[in-house]
Amino acid sequence: MAPPIGRVFDVAAHLLECAALSLGEGAPARACVVPGQQVAWDNCCSGEQGGQLTVNVARLYPSRLFPDLDQGRPSNCIVPYMVVQYNITILRCSPTQTDRGHPPSCASLSANAELTLQDLELVRLGVACCLLDEDTLTPLLGQPYSWVFGDSVTLGPEGGCAGSQLIVFVGMPPCYDC
Repeated sequence: MAPPIGRVFDVAAHLLECAALSLGEGAPARACVVPGQQVAWDNCCSGEQGGQLTVNVARLYPSRLFPDLDQGRPSNCIVPYMVVQYNITILRCSPTQTDRGHPPSCASLSANAELTLQDLELVRLGVACCLLDEDTLTPLLGQPYSWVFGDSVTLGPEGGCAGSQLIVFVGMPPCYDC
C-alpha cells in the first residue's frame, strides 16, 4: 500500500480516469493530474479533441467528524480522517468575438452552455460511480473511506475557455489504529 501522500495521488489519478471514462469519446485528449490550487487554462482549445480534463488537490485537513475541519482539539490519538479536497475540472473552447469585433452568436453560446452542463453531469456521474465502487477504491486506500460531493460550478468564459468544476471530499482513514 502507498504511503498516505501516495494514496492522495493514487486517488486523484483514479478520479481522473473515472471522469474520462464517463465522458467517453467526448473526453478531451489532454487529461492529467496537476499541481496547485488553480488549474491553468493554457490548453483548453488545443488538439483534435479540444479541451482539458484535470484533477488537482486543493487542500488536505484533519477531521474527526467527516467532512468537517478539525479545529485543533487536543488528542493523544491520530485524527480519524485526513480529508482531501479534489477539484475535477473540464475546460473547452468557448465562442469569442469575431475578428471584426462582433459577439458570438446566441446559437453558438447556447451550444457551448449545453456542452458545459453535459460535461458537468457526465463527470459527476462517472466520479460518483467510481466512489461508490468500494471494491476498486478501497485497495488504493487500504481501508474503507468516506466521500461527499461539494459544489459543482461552471467556469468562464475567460480567454476563450469555459467549463465546470466538481469538488469532491474524500476522507482517508489513518493507516493505523489508536
